[in-house]
Amino acid sequence: MNGLSMSSGPLNLTLAVLLSLVSSGCAHVTSASAPDKAIAIPKPPGPALLARSGYLSTVLSNLKALERAKYAEHEVSFTLEDGTRVGGLLFHGPEGAPLLIATFGFLADRWSKPAAQFVGDHLTVNPIGAHVLILDHPSSAPFLVANRALSLGGLDEGRMLHEVARQLRGGQAGRYGLAVRSYHLLGVSIGGLGVLYALDEDRKTSDPMIRSAVIFSGVTRLDEVSPDALVERGSFVIGADSPRWFSLAALIDHRIFENLVAHFRIVYAELAGQDLAWSDDEAARSLYGLFNERATKMGRPGGLAPYMKSTNLCSLGGELQVPIALIHAQDDPLVPVSHARCLEEYAAGNPNVVVSVTENGGHWGFARTYGREWVAAVIERVLAAGRSANP
Repeated sequence: MNGLSMSSGPLNLTLAVLLSLVSSGCAHVTSASAPDKAIAIPKPPGPALLARSGYLSTVLSNLKALERAKYAEHEVSFTLEDGTRVGGLLFHGPEGAPLLIATFGFLADRWSKPAAQFVGDHLTVNPIGAHVLILDHPSSAPFLVANRALSLGGLDEGRMLHEVARQLRGGQAGRYGLAVRSYHLLGVSIGGLGVLYALDEDRKTSDPMIRSAVIFSGVTRLDEVSPDALVERGSFVIGADSPRWFSLAALIDHRIFENLVAHFRIVYAELAGQDLAWSDDEAARSLYGLFNERATKMGRPGGLAPYMKSTNLCSLGGELQVPIALIHAQDDPLVPVSHARCLEEYAAGNPNVVVSVTENGGHWGFARTYGREWVAAVIERVLAAGRSANP
């Protein structure tokens, strides 16, 4: 991987800026009273004592990455029509089970801590009744090594999810020993934005294949985010009245993003055979440049800035035609609950969509807060609703 050399330090700050920017969304809105929904989300039990803090439940859910050697036999890869290479892990479920294609958000590859939490809770201890394919996010180190490119996700990830599902349905499922009867999606954090794009693309086809989707702690829009702060981070100022989730100091002190970046560096070095090293001045511009190039390649003239300005998928809430559940915590320290409320407002008249806002749960910390059984029950109900609504 020649030509991509970076030193540590400011990369942490740059990614903290980016992720906190991605977390910004629409102002809090209150939706109209929604009709009964197709998915009956079980009421969560009382939160665990240690997980009443959104930050703590988030940290407890991101403690350890998967051991690559232990899961090497599960590795798979796909090459998309445009030459993009996508890697992942495939876990076989019961015979005739549905396939759940999962993506775990910004910087999250197949071995990431958010993915590891899912594997530990729902594929190892008490497996859900599905085949599961975990894909690298297009902002991850394996994606960078394989493609010499990085993407913020969203539109790019939506195309990736949809094309991988299409390839599997078109014959590749048998290559991996799968007899898949239905395809479903799971998105966490900005992976939720990719899921929404995939659903939008699928509903426009003559033969839709995605039967349902569940999103936890999901991003639904980027149109109020300024990508210029990636480059001009010296002038990025947090107002005195800014809510806590938008405080860079809090995010950095909490070390959430430093852990993500550290994992990114380790995986990159292992795969590329060299350390990731950007200079201080190159850090922000390099990330911005990679995202900008990829956005242009994905058909967004002008690159990243106009793409982000145009990205608001809340209105899809009224258009989605398969069962969708979006679970979001009020105490999410990274993505504000307004992202869920945005989609909920538009979905008020759509019986296919349910938005469930919990008091606690942090950012993908629901299993530590309410128990892995509750999270599994939510996923299982979404899968069942998709299969029964689309026989």
